[in-house]
Amino acid sequence: NNVTWEEAVSPANAQGQAGYRTSKALAEREAWGFMEREKPSFGLTVMNPSLIFGPVVPGSLRNLGEVNTSNTRIRDFVAGRFKEKCPPTGSAFWVDVRDAAMAHAVALEKGGETDGKRYFLTSGGFCNREIVEVIGEEFPEVKGGLPVGEALRDGEYPEGGPKYGFDNGASVRDLGLVYRGLRESVR
Repeated sequence: NNVTWEEAVSPANAQGQAGYRTSKALAEREAWGFMEREKPSFGLTVMNPSLIFGPVVPGSLRNLGEVNTSNTRIRDFVAGRFKEKCPPTGSAFWVDVRDAAMAHAVALEKGGETDGKRYFLTSGGFCNREIVEVIGEEFPEVKGGLPVGEALRDGEYPEGGPKYGFDNGASVRDLGLVYRGLRESVR
């Protein structure tokens, strides 16, 4: 992410997530800069998770309005909010929260073996249509509130499939991750 802070907060990007995404990149750059400048007695391992889906800690929500941003799309599909028109997917990669947590735990257990490395945590690509399909199959009682047919069009992959590929090989190889599938995470 080569976007500068000035570009991210410009009026042209005010409606998007450029500021959020750029803040993550700038924070990571600053962490690496700190390590180089200060040469602390500890190491740095960076985890870069994609969009995080999956269960929340039982009892941690007082109501569904408190669900994390990534899971709001699943909540909103179940609630029938997008019955008339499925929203575009936006971020095309995802990871289950349990897999992201495992990556952090394994890196800590490995001590210095992961120092100086960065890991892209993703199970792979997805589109909102796939989430709708899983919800409809796993929870038939809410199927009537889900978009169907033409209403799903905006939630599909762009023509030709996903725009980007990914490489999560380092997280599989170094951390031993076996990523969950979308069905398990949505369920």
